[in-house]
Amino acid sequence: MSQNPRVDMMDRIMFGKKVNKEIERLSSEIKNMYLVGGIIRDSYLFGKQKTNDIDLTTDLSIEALKERIKSNFYQPNDAFTICINAGDSVIEMTPFKGKTLLEDLNSRDLTINALAIPIVNGKLDYDNVYDAFGGLQDLQFKVLRTTQESNFTDDPLRILRLFRFQSKLGFHIENLTWRYAVKNLHLIEKVAKERIKKEFDGILMGQYVEMALRNMLNAGVLEQLFEEVKPMSDFLHCDRHHFSESIIEHTIRVVQGTPLERRLRLAAFFHDFAKPVVYDAKKGNHYIGHEKKSAEIAEKILFENRYKKQVIQDVKTLIQFHDVPLEAKSKFNEIFFYHGEALFQSLIQLMIADKKATFANSSPFEESLLAKAEKTIGYKDIFKAMAKTIRGQFLLDIGMQPNPLFSRIIHRLQNKFLKNPETFNDKTLLSTAEKLLHFKDNYGQFYYKKERYQRFKEIYKDGVVYGNLVGNYEFEFQSELFKYHYLSNEAFKELDRGNSYIFYHLPK
Repeated sequence: MSQNPRVDMMDRIMFGKKVNKEIERLSSEIKNMYLVGGIIRDSYLFGKQKTNDIDLTTDLSIEALKERIKSNFYQPNDAFTICINAGDSVIEMTPFKGKTLLEDLNSRDLTINALAIPIVNGKLDYDNVYDAFGGLQDLQFKVLRTTQESNFTDDPLRILRLFRFQSKLGFHIENLTWRYAVKNLHLIEKVAKERIKKEFDGILMGQYVEMALRNMLNAGVLEQLFEEVKPMSDFLHCDRHHFSESIIEHTIRVVQGTPLERRLRLAAFFHDFAKPVVYDAKKGNHYIGHEKKSAEIAEKILFENRYKKQVIQDVKTLIQFHDVPLEAKSKFNEIFFYHGEALFQSLIQLMIADKKATFANSSPFEESLLAKAEKTIGYKDIFKAMAKTIRGQFLLDIGMQPNPLFSRIIHRLQNKFLKNPETFNDKTLLSTAEKLLHFKDNYGQFYYKKERYQRFKEIYKDGVVYGNLVGNYEFEFQSELFKYHYLSNEAFKELDRGNSYIFYHLPK
């Protein structure tokens, strides 16, 4: 039991009315009950806290708890925890891990999480905070420390939790704790992918992520998690912009430079994973194609670690376009149009962080990039109109038959206007489609070399549009989008129609 005067600095923890009522009821049923968990730590560090997740522990067995907590709103789970719903909050009640509270606290991952506040008559007893292992002092001096090596060997995920707390709090790791972590990091491979994913996300989302990642690198944890890290550590950039730093060092600084957004920080972490793979000194010390290859590596890793499909796709997109040149006339418009404003804004942030970690003076690039982005964002309303208008219904309206190649035609029309969005309107859309698909006014009116013809039938097969024109004309040519081959009536009748799509036939 601590007499540390620093306890007085702990602001009072706030629970909702339903939680307070439930804790009072539990307190009347259970004599020895304590509040534990991160809420105590955070109350000390960050002031008055309101939480929806409340962790309680007691000296009663799980069987005794089931007998005393007779209600229709609790569920025991595999971890011998009773979960009690209290409005929007959940109270989790567990028996001691061990025979006593002291044994329970000693088995927790870090001393800053090994604090307990007694609950007496439904109230938190702040005058008798249990701090048997110096957790409050470690909070005061910003130290991450465990009490025994078995806390890591019993659950190796706690090694990652160590670095997650460093990323969140910016605390230093005590020497013996560091040695325990390094000695047992190989055990991480036994941990379920889903659990690793959650902790790694937490590491990336910390305010002090640079400190945590660099220490994970030094400890060998990053290499344990991702085999690609070792070649990134050994490989020094060979271009003049990166000052001969290692790829992983550059990566860590890019991650730190990005805003606290999960997919953005994931993209920052994986964006250069392929540089050692694609590097070829014969091509001038460049990393040609590293964006695409890095995106492929990221996709594989994220899939194996059970990330959701949309997260994987967004991270891939950010990596693929993180090095798009400023002079690319329409690429920024395409990214905005096809991937949305939110992802576009994230890409701009990633590009800025990448250049800040590359150039001593990145201001000129940043100014130019933001100007380019502002211009693209200014087309937002036009992009909305394009998305609403350039679609399958437009092709049906001009007289084409529904077919699987609609998406190809639509994509080409969209890309044409993405080069000059200010030219888009209904009239220019029709005239652009006329040139692309060779017609006048409607698709049935075929137009070629300033001559009009009436389309009778058209099919698409093996990359070629085969057609039959009223009047029995025969000729072929390569257009911007398709190769056209118009046949006589007899030849068109004899054409094998297998695996073909109908483009057009003359309405009856």
